[in-house]
Amino acid sequence: MGYVESRNRATSDPETRREVLAEIESRGIEDVLLWFTDLEGHLKSFAITLSEVEGALDDGMGFDGSSITGFNAIEESDMVAIPDP
Repeated sequence: MGYVESRNRATSDPETRREVLAEIESRGIEDVLLWFTDLEGHLKSFAITLSEVEGALDDGMGFDGSSITGFNAIEESDMVAIPDP
């Protein structure tokens, strides 16, 4: 995968971001679940690795939304989840 320049889509303040990263490190967390709801209110999630957390906090994390009820069809399914710590 090629390098993608940061789009700085983060919605949290820098201090909160630092606190989240420090907490993850201090607890020895290896994987993080990103939770969200579909348009019908059903809880959905996907996991990211520790190496992906910082980038997810900066720019969000891409995922395929075609299998999520109420989201786009397969040809328009690229979605971005932006964590809100």
